[in-house]
Amino acid sequence: MITVKSGTSDPDVLYLQRFLGLTPDGAFGPKTDTALKAWQKDNGLTPDGIAGPKTWEFVMSKTRVKICESDWQRLAEKLGCEVNVLKAIKQVETGSTGPFDSSGRPTILFEAHLFWRNLVGLGKNPNSYVASHRGILSKSWNKALYKGGTREWDRLREAWGISPLAATKSASYGFPQILGQNFKDTFGFVADCYMSEVKQLEFFGRFLEGNGFGPYLKAKSWSDIAKRYNGAGFAANKYDQKLAAAYQKLNAGNA
Repeated sequence: MITVKSGTSDPDVLYLQRFLGLTPDGAFGPKTDTALKAWQKDNGLTPDGIAGPKTWEFVMSKTRVKICESDWQRLAEKLGCEVNVLKAIKQVETGSTGPFDSSGRPTILFEAHLFWRNLVGLGKNPNSYVASHRGILSKSWNKALYKGGTREWDRLREAWGISPLAATKSASYGFPQILGQNFKDTFGFVADCYMSEVKQLEFFGRFLEGNGFGPYLKAKSWSDIAKRYNGAGFAANKYDQKLAAAYQKLNAGNA
């Protein structure tokens, strides 16, 4: 996390605001300042209104609840499928990276072509930004633009400087790798993804249930799952084959 204080506009502020019980908008204003100072005072920290390393360490220690096996079991029962079907999706989407990257932020991929579309949807002209932001703006999907790891946050942060809402809509988050644009309250969704992997699991379940995945999960119809999760171009990246292989590996490990 970066150090944030009054006047800061940054995705990390979303996390702080959610923790403090405020409505997340990413802009560190007077309400955030007052709430942070009060919280710091109550918890034996210097009430300076600055979220630096010590404050972030405390915040993370209070929020980063890990998923238990019982959490997976409850979700699987709700969706009428095997636990390993859900875990296979998790493995394919984020692999060994997991819910958070080395910076402590949710694992993300920033999609330049979606940022283009979301800018248009918000009434902005993407063409006016292309010359100085080629790495985050593209009319079509371009694999070469991905940087991977924490550098994806650098790309999102650059986009944030143009439009915070379009930026957060245009990335996929956490172990489920769900796009921000799938949720009306995009800032709230991203803030919750910062909070914990348990919160990420909740959104995972909501996404699967809300998009009618249940029958395909139950039948282990990998191509249908991949198409609905990764789009019509899923075959190019062999997502269906990867899901089947991950499921088989998980089952072999349980044998």
